[in-house]
Amino acid sequence: MSIPFSLLPGQAGGIFSEFGFVFTFCVLLSSFVAQTLALVLAAPAIAIGAAVAIVSFGTYSNLSSTLTPVEDRGAFFIRGTAPSAASLSFKDEQMQKVEAFCSPMLTAERSQPCKR
Repeated sequence: MSIPFSLLPGQAGGIFSEFGFVFTFCVLLSSFVAQTLALVLAAPAIAIGAAVAIVSFGTYSNLSSTLTPVEDRGAFFIRGTAPSAASLSFKDEQMQKVEAFCSPMLTAERSQPCKR
């Protein structure tokens, strides 16, 4: 511990004598609290943690076990840009090409990666 500070000879021993005894007392008191009262002080936190674990397990056991929903209404957006001087008929033609490219993916039973 720190009692050897108090036993130093000369002026150093005189300066550190009170410090050594106070420090030793603090270490002993801290050790006592750590060995006895820490569990009592932690009991409310342990009880709250146990309650959270029980509620979490109950909630988890009531969840459905499917990976994806039975019906997936997923959507995606395609953003297109056209030159500022493009006419409405040009834009309509380009959008029809995009729709023709994407329509097989809408009717497929299984989604396939896009091939260009």
